[in-house]
Amino acid sequence: MHTNVYPNLAALPESYMALFDESANICFSYSRGWFENLINTVLEDGVDLRLYGVEDESPGGVARGLLMARTPASKRGSILRTRQTSSRTLSGLTAFQTYLYAILIRQSDPELNSIVRVLAQTLREDRPNWHLIDLAALDAESPVYSAILDEFRNEGFVVKPYVNYLNRYQDTENRTYDDYLSERPKGARKSIKEYTRLERRLSESGRTRSELFDSTAEIDRAIADYEQVARNSWKPPEAHPEFMRGFIRYCAASGWLRLQIVYVDDEPAATVLAVVTGGRAVIFRNDYNVNFRKLSVGSIAILQALRHLLDADKVRELDYGRDDEPYKHIWMSDIRQRMGVLVFCPRTFGGLVALCQHSAVQLKDETIRRLKPALQAVASKVRGRS
Repeated sequence: MHTNVYPNLAALPESYMALFDESANICFSYSRGWFENLINTVLEDGVDLRLYGVEDESPGGVARGLLMARTPASKRGSILRTRQTSSRTLSGLTAFQTYLYAILIRQSDPELNSIVRVLAQTLREDRPNWHLIDLAALDAESPVYSAILDEFRNEGFVVKPYVNYLNRYQDTENRTYDDYLSERPKGARKSIKEYTRLERRLSESGRTRSELFDSTAEIDRAIADYEQVARNSWKPPEAHPEFMRGFIRYCAASGWLRLQIVYVDDEPAATVLAVVTGGRAVIFRNDYNVNFRKLSVGSIAILQALRHLLDADKVRELDYGRDDEPYKHIWMSDIRQRMGVLVFCPRTFGGLVALCQHSAVQLKDETIRRLKPALQAVASKVRGRS
C-alpha cells in the first residue's frame, strides 16, 4: 500500500466513492456529501485541504483508507479552541457541526491497522514536519480509534487522548415506543406522560398540528419553517445557516431526514431534526419558539419524533448528539465519551513546545480539580461564620 495526497474532493479517484458509501452506512458524517457541505459552507479563509488516501499498489489503486484533513488545525469543536495553532499543525476536517469523525477505513478490512500505520508513516515523513495533529470527535468503540493510538505511537509520535464531548444515548433494539416508555426511569416516565397529556389537549383544541418531513417533497417549506423556529429559539443563532440548509437538503435526498415540526395556530413552534443511518437515529438539533414556551412544544416535538423513530423506523439506538445538557436525561439514560487524540512530533522543536504546553495545561487542570473540594469547603466555612 502507498499514500497519495489530494488537494480537494474533486481530485479523488473514483474508487473512493465506494469507501464513502460504505462509511455513510455507519454514520452520515462519514459521507462525501457531509464533507462537501462542510467545505462549501463552513471552511474559513486561509485553510488548505490535505486528503491522505491509502491505496493498493495493484493497478487501479483501490482505495483502502482516507484521512480528510486540513491545515492549520481547526479550533472549532476541539481541545485547541483556546490555543495558538501554527501553520505546521494539522487536524481532521471537523468543525462545531461535526457529530462524529473518523479516518475512513472499512471496519471489516483485515489490514485495518496496516492502513493506519501507512498513514502514520506518511505523516511522519511529510516535509516540513507536522508539529501537532488533532483528531477530534472520534468513536472510542471503533477499531480505527484503537489503531490510531497504537500505530501512531509505534511510529514515534507522542499520543495524548482526551475527552472531546459527552454523548447521551439509549439502546432501543427490538423496542417499540411503548417498550421504550415503560423502561424509562420513574421521574422521566412521569414527565413524558405529562407531555403526552398536554399534546392530546392541544390537539383536541385544534390549535396544533404536526408534520414529519422525510423526503425532498416540500423541502423548501420545511427549511423555511425550521429557520423560523431557529430565529426565535432559546439557543444561539446558527453560525452558518447555509450549512444547515445544505445539510437538510442532503439528508432529504439521501433518505436520512426525519424533520418533525409542530405548529401552533399555524405558526412553526418547535422542530426536531433527526438523521437515520445505519440503524441509529441521531437527534442533530431541536428547537422551540420561546413565545410558546409555556405549551412545552419542544418536548411534544421530541416525543412525536421518538414515536416515529421507534415504531416506523425501528431504530436500534437513539442518540442525542453532541454534549449532555440536563434536559436530555429525560429521554436517554446512557452516556459515553466521544474522544479526541492529540499527536505530537517530539523530533521537532515545535512539536516539543506544543507537547510542553499541553502538559502544562493538563497539570493546571488537574491541580484545580484536586483543589476544588478543599476550596469549596473553606468558602462554605467562611460563609457560615459571616
